[in-house]
Amino acid sequence: MSDDTTTPPPEDPPPRSTVGYPGRYADGMSAAIHEVWVQFGGDGPRLMDSTGLELAAWLYDDMRLVENPVAGRPVRLLNLTQDMARLEISGEEPLEILRRLAPDIAKTGARDPAQWRRAAMWTVALGLLFGGIWWGLSSAAPLIAAMTPIEVEESIGKSTVEQVTMLFGGFSGIDELTCRRRDGVRALDAMTEQLTAVDDSPYEFKIRVLDIDIPNAFAAPGGYIVIFRGLIDLAESPDEVAGVLAHEMGHVTHQHSMTHLIRTIGFQTLIVPLISGGAMAADVLSEVGQAALQASYTRDMEEDADRVAVALMNSAGLKAATFTDLLFRIEQKYGSPPDGDETEAGDEAGDETDDGSFSIPNIMASHPSTPDRARMVRELAAPGGETGLDEAQWQALRSICGSRNNRN
Repeated sequence: MSDDTTTPPPEDPPPRSTVGYPGRYADGMSAAIHEVWVQFGGDGPRLMDSTGLELAAWLYDDMRLVENPVAGRPVRLLNLTQDMARLEISGEEPLEILRRLAPDIAKTGARDPAQWRRAAMWTVALGLLFGGIWWGLSSAAPLIAAMTPIEVEESIGKSTVEQVTMLFGGFSGIDELTCRRRDGVRALDAMTEQLTAVDDSPYEFKIRVLDIDIPNAFAAPGGYIVIFRGLIDLAESPDEVAGVLAHEMGHVTHQHSMTHLIRTIGFQTLIVPLISGGAMAADVLSEVGQAALQASYTRDMEEDADRVAVALMNSAGLKAATFTDLLFRIEQKYGSPPDGDETEAGDEAGDETDDGSFSIPNIMASHPSTPDRARMVRELAAPGGETGLDEAQWQALRSICGSRNNRN
């Protein structure tokens, strides 16, 4: 007698969606950031590279949001079973899919006991680490700065320049106050090329002149250098401007801005790259641009930058001995900065807002004193030297900003 009862076939797993979304993936094992294509399957998303190779497969139950979603920003996720692994997915639609397929992603404290133990161990270890580093952060800062990815420095530097521009009324962005007369820009490029041609810095310098009537210049992390129009107006030769530019290049190359930033907010600077990886942390680090504005260099840093400036100008065949003439002229007009190893120039030099909430590194805010700096420069400067720009180029640089109504 035959049995008419039939066993139903096993239920097929839910089909994987062929719809995908762009994202970035960090496995937590290295600093590498992978551009991935994220497809949502029955059990979780698959992360594939541009060739279709699957790099990882996550489970919905193991996924949590790193932060509350913000409109216009990628969805950021962590994997509870893979320490330090992170995933960013672009677009609004993926968040709606995840809320439907992974209802627990917004939960907190859902780690398994082993995960909690690992978290506790990390907390204790990091507490000991930073307790030991904090007191010695000043001496450790240069080493930490040297380990910071250039991409992270560039993000901080860009934010710093943006905030300086906003500070002086450029609320529409960096370009609003940037001087753009073509012949002046070409002259500035020629001056820059003379110095970078003899420089072995790993940075790509991004130099601009802002239409601000203050005799100042400053360097931000990642190769950003800003010269204020007031400094060019007060200069009497292209070599004086070239010396300031070379001095700021020294601050960049020797990472003085980053070193000060790490000393100021070392905890953030250390923790964020450690957990998220340099590239994924760049948008977080860019928010510390305001702290970078408050940098004031030490005596050793300023002397170091002066030595770099003279060396670059000597190698480029420029008149290095004239570098400090401009400093004397600024000092005569605005006075000396206050005493101290780390100083901040006053409002007249333009490095603070009215309420004192910001300060910009000032070309005069340094020790030793201007006469001592001039003496050192003369001792190190090679005899002779050429004027970097011809008269036409120099006049073009002096008029790089044009009139306030015609910055073309």
